[in-house]
Amino acid sequence: REKARAEEAARREAERKAESAKREAELIAKEKAKAEEEARKKTEQIAGYLERARSELADNDFTGARRYAQRALDVDDTNKDARKLLTDIDKAEKACEVEQVRLKAEEEARKQAELEAKRKAEEEALLARERAKAQKEAEKRAKKAENYLSRARLQLANKKFDTARATVKKALEIEPENKDAMKLLAEIEKSEKASRE
Repeated sequence: REKARAEEAARREAERKAESAKREAELIAKEKAKAEEEARKKTEQIAGYLERARSELADNDFTGARRYAQRALDVDDTNKDARKLLTDIDKAEKACEVEQVRLKAEEEARKQAELEAKRKAEEEALLARERAKAQKEAEKRAKKAENYLSRARLQLANKKFDTARATVKKALEIEPENKDAMKLLAEIEKSEKASRE
């Protein structure tokens, strides 16, 4: 009987140990499954943050890209992809800043060229107007001088030498280099001299 009790106690102890081992194995399996699920969720969360960071980077939103890459690091501060992405973001931002400076300088140069072209066009238009005005005034002076010379020729034909000379001098006041006026003046002198002889 004692033997039977001892066997029964041993059997119960063995069942209790087996049940305890079974519960412990189930608990370990649950913890392992839970840890694996947490690791999977963590991996998915990091992948989501990194994907969003890359999307923001593609749109040149460096602040947004940096924010999502940092969130990935907050989940796992050893994540190499997140660290590399932060470096890539810094490089891309610097490259963008350099490009913006280049574009700004290019735009400034284009504006300066436009202003210079406009200034030159305005100068040329002003010069053209001044030349046209000078040409018109020269034509007006030439016409006026020619009128005086025509009158002087009539006066010379009528042997009014002093009047003809005075009329030619008026033409020379208008056009000091007028060769026709100088020739007519010489002709008046010659005709007046010939009429005295």
